[in-house]
Amino acid sequence: MALIAFGVVLGAPTAVASERSGLAFDADEGLAGRDIVSLLADYDSDGALSAQVFFAAPVAATPATRLSVSFSPDPDPQACSAAGAAVITTLAAPGAGATLAHPVLGAASAAVDKSVQGDSVSLSVRDPRLAGLGFGCVRAETTSAGGGSPMPLDALVPPLVLADVAATIAEAPLDLGGPGDDSQAGAFAAGGAPQARFAIVRGSLAALLGRGMVLSAQVNRPGRLRATLRVGRRTARRLGVRAEIARGLGVSRGAGRTRIRLRAGDAARSRIKRLASVAVTLTVRLEVPGAAPGVSVRRLRLR
Repeated sequence: MALIAFGVVLGAPTAVASERSGLAFDADEGLAGRDIVSLLADYDSDGALSAQVFFAAPVAATPATRLSVSFSPDPDPQACSAAGAAVITTLAAPGAGATLAHPVLGAASAAVDKSVQGDSVSLSVRDPRLAGLGFGCVRAETTSAGGGSPMPLDALVPPLVLADVAATIAEAPLDLGGPGDDSQAGAFAAGGAPQARFAIVRGSLAALLGRGMVLSAQVNRPGRLRATLRVGRRTARRLGVRAEIARGLGVSRGAGRTRIRLRAGDAARSRIKRLASVAVTLTVRLEVPGAAPGVSVRRLRLR
């Protein structure tokens, strides 16, 4: 498949009240192997919370460490108080479960999904009892998990302030060279308006159903690119799958390049593989600290 190139540029925001999102970096150094370096977090007003905490070293190689992520309604980012906070707690190590505590839950529990990949821990929960609580800032901290009183190890400083998600659609072509070759992507200056340039370097139907569709992205600031693939409602109903068939995340801790892999889930793969081609909508959202997200949308047919 010929290389397809796109761009995303952030422009004037259009407020969307249903979702808040943010990304923050921690300037302080923590203990070796337990140092929090960044946090991605989202809150949807229907009651969904998610966070991805990045550490300075692979999580599996660190000593026993307890991780807590607190979503607070406090409007003061410097305080981000514990009053009314929804707190997700877990051992950072793979395989350990996670719990959620909030006054509206009482003694009840809510299911928390957790995954560990390399140097990051991802946590997510959806519960209608958390809907409409207006969480505005997020704290992340680690403590020792041994016996006795827990010892503070590291914390995200300052806390992450969530911003209402707003989007603009901006189209900017980029010549990245020949098909499947992204080595010629010219660098653009760091700083200035937040920008991202991305290209599909592996975008066939076989790739999506196999190891995954791959995007190569370049950004001029620390930030993240979130990509989703959706099929139309009629196609989703006909196949008996969710409209969103794949999602991927790329994180850059500075100006530079990252890759995003989108791989369809098991149910979608088993049904879509019967088709000779499928029409999809690719959405890539650029998110940087202190700016409203920007979105690029393209409709493609994968064969």
